[in-house]
Amino acid sequence: MNYRQEAAVKLRPRWGAAFVSFFLFAAAWLLPVLLEWGIGALCAVPAAGVSRTVLTTAGLFFSLFLAGPLSLGRAAWYRALALGAKASGRLLFSGFCGWRFWQAVALRLILRIKSALWSAVFSVPALFLAGVSVWLRTVYLSQDLPLFLALLCISAGLGIIGQIACGIFLLRYAAAEFYLIDPSAPCGVREAVGRSVKLMKGKRFALTKLLLSLFPWWLTCLALSPALFIFPYFWETRSLFLLEQMRRERLTERMDELEKAI
Repeated sequence: MNYRQEAAVKLRPRWGAAFVSFFLFAAAWLLPVLLEWGIGALCAVPAAGVSRTVLTTAGLFFSLFLAGPLSLGRAAWYRALALGAKASGRLLFSGFCGWRFWQAVALRLILRIKSALWSAVFSVPALFLAGVSVWLRTVYLSQDLPLFLALLCISAGLGIIGQIACGIFLLRYAAAEFYLIDPSAPCGVREAVGRSVKLMKGKRFALTKLLLSLFPWWLTCLALSPALFIFPYFWETRSLFLLEQMRRERLTERMDELEKAI
């Protein structure tokens, strides 16, 4: 049985809680957007006297403190489901409990910073070519509009390719949440990120291939309602893959320990 088939089997009796996980995920992303719209409307009223910068910053922190714990709780629920343990609905909110809340926020913040920095790095070639195109347009290509537009199209293509490559590269952090909530080997936030990077060496393309196999299903999400099924299916498939890699890693470590002992 492959990961996708196993995910479908494990989700079959638990679709109710899976739907809840989807709505929580949607809320974690949509509420900050709605808050931003509300801020814009409030700042449009002259008498409100509210600083847009302050409220926008508050919206970002609201997103961080909501999405981080919910993401960690979602990982805990899908981990339990993948391992055949009791996937209680309470696990979806476990990221808000005690010290785990601050770990979830810290992990979310670290991953956002890393994602932004790596995205900027992978965008450098496209930005450089776009800058060169504008400079050439100003100095040499003032009368050659087709060539200028061709250069801009090439830079846009490089930008798209760069972001796709960045997305594959960022899969190195995919297992960080699972390491953070793993009771068999407790660790801190930075260690969880480091162990995820180590685990995913040589496995990013395997995970990319698995996720791309879901592409036809993602297209159905354009109709919105299928997303209720596709997101839980995606999360469980991804969880099964990562947990299997973590299991293999533990087996390898134990074999190394046995060899050293002998």
